[in-house]
Amino acid sequence: MNLHCQLPVLLFFIVATTSLLGRGTPDWVKNIRPAELPQFVLDEDPDAVILREGKETVISASGVFRTTITGAILVRRVEGYSAARIAVPYSNDTDKVISFQAWTLPKKGKPIVYEKKDFVDSVSSDYKSIATSARVRSIYARGDMKDDTIFAYEAVVEDKGISSQEVWFFQTPYPILKSSISYEFGAGWDVEAKFFNMAPIPSVESSGKRSKILTWTATSIPGVERQPLSPAANELIRWAAFNILPSENSNRQLHHSWDEISLKHTPIYESLAVVTPAMEEKVNELTKESPDQLTTIKTLSEFAQSINYISVALDLGKGGGYKPRPANEVFDTKYGDCKDKTNLLQGLLKVKGIELYPLIVHSGQAKIFENWPSVSQFNHCVAAIKVAENTNLPATIEHHKLGKLLIFDPTSTFTPFGDIPYSIQDSKGIILAGVAGGLVNIPRLPLDKSLVKLEIELELMSNGKAFGVINENSSGQAGKRERQYAFTSDSDYTQMTKDWIASYHPGAEIGEPDRNDDMSTGNFSLRVEFGAPSFAKNMRNVLLIFKPVVINRVNNHPFGDEEREQAVDLFSYNLQETTTIHLPVGFEISELPEDVSLRETFASYDLKITLSENTMTVNRSIQVHPVRVPLEDYPTLEAFYKARIKADQSAVVLERL
Repeated sequence: MNLHCQLPVLLFFIVATTSLLGRGTPDWVKNIRPAELPQFVLDEDPDAVILREGKETVISASGVFRTTITGAILVRRVEGYSAARIAVPYSNDTDKVISFQAWTLPKKGKPIVYEKKDFVDSVSSDYKSIATSARVRSIYARGDMKDDTIFAYEAVVEDKGISSQEVWFFQTPYPILKSSISYEFGAGWDVEAKFFNMAPIPSVESSGKRSKILTWTATSIPGVERQPLSPAANELIRWAAFNILPSENSNRQLHHSWDEISLKHTPIYESLAVVTPAMEEKVNELTKESPDQLTTIKTLSEFAQSINYISVALDLGKGGGYKPRPANEVFDTKYGDCKDKTNLLQGLLKVKGIELYPLIVHSGQAKIFENWPSVSQFNHCVAAIKVAENTNLPATIEHHKLGKLLIFDPTSTFTPFGDIPYSIQDSKGIILAGVAGGLVNIPRLPLDKSLVKLEIELELMSNGKAFGVINENSSGQAGKRERQYAFTSDSDYTQMTKDWIASYHPGAEIGEPDRNDDMSTGNFSLRVEFGAPSFAKNMRNVLLIFKPVVINRVNNHPFGDEEREQAVDLFSYNLQETTTIHLPVGFEISELPEDVSLRETFASYDLKITLSENTMTVNRSIQVHPVRVPLEDYPTLEAFYKARIKADQSAVVLERL
């Protein structure tokens, strides 16, 4: 992420400091400290300020990019030490870090010039691969940060890859004084910019030796820090995308439309959906008892889903990140990443004459901007499988050219067939289907397709102790979430369950949770017994006071304490809860909470308590719709959550007869 802002810069480095930096230090570093900060920064009062950030790329006639990246961050208070870091990503198959320098400039005292040993070169954390060409060279100067210390850097990277699109971020959590990006190129090249969440910045044109230089500069940019449940970062911050129009002599590739992306990548996937006799034999073995085509699709999809997820991300600079391994190789080795597993499934279904179209998507919250055709907006690959028109599954879309398509994610091993992972719902993707392909909408599944059904039965004793059993059944993506916790190797689901109950009932004795998973229906069930020594507060053996909401999954105000400045993106939640509490003999109801019913367009909440002899039944339901609540409606949203929390905290009072 890059940041920037401009301001009149009045410099006051003393001569002694300048000389200590040495001859190899650029003049801009020696003269970077401003005499004072602008008022907008003082009003914001951040821990750190980006004094400048820039990127200058010189494009050779053959398409080699030589980019100089510069930046300087003033850490106003030591608490802003995390800003003193720069990481330069590159792909070692096409790129080379020519030089990398960094400096720490205290307001008083001796500056630090970092040496080669201070920089770290490592595999990029963006790629969970056993082998990858993605690397990052970085330096983190947090240990050298004190109040009013400047961290500055300059890196030069040579790029011989094929990508012809880049992004530049004009905003970060910290305010920026100046941010600029420029391209220098000769005849046959050109650059066009698209701006998002900001007014377009006009380019400034200048001339080099037989070249044109286009520069875009922004100044005085306030910091933006995401608030809880805010929209995706690429919908909040100011940024720009740059299409670098290559010359005919370059191997750089630029897609001008979504249809063009489909035309370009479809043949690659089709050619690598290689089917061998061994694969045909496996397909026939797996499907020999399939009564219909949908069962065949389900069986083969689940086989592809069972393949181990391991990524080998090589040749990334040459487009290797968008090219799957051959299907037969994935079949033989029994591992692959998302595009490998999708391509394997494409080959398996081909044996049965069933069409599969790779669907390139983004897994996560980021928005897909339709007016910038680019595969770089996506990070995941799933399957769009041709099914019969009468197929009745929620995970289907109706394509205007291809007919009914079933969306299936071979990588999401905890999502059952017929469901769609929440992380790609209500987004967009590129179907790779030649001339029929292009951008499509991925549906948001109805709220009733993901449900938590909670049943609790409790025996309350006259001394305030209680013994109970919790039965919880989760379906759809709610079931997927529990399944993921339960069966991920680094997750202790038993302890998580016990901690959950103990957080509401300290000192509780909790039995071993009994869980059952049924992937065929998508249901995950949990049963656990517990004893709470102080479920009800015993007041002098006369009164028992307890909360009828025995336990909760969501009980906090999720929006933070800061003044709200951003819209709220709600995540879906669907709960139906019934709690049966057997009351002790010899007590009568003294106080009982009133029924609560809250209704808003974005959510609903109901709490109803009924009595029958010595039994209390508490019915509670919560539905939260996955919608965006605009900032002007935030007071209504906050009031809803406060009212819900208040209802959950309500108490019952029993009085001894």
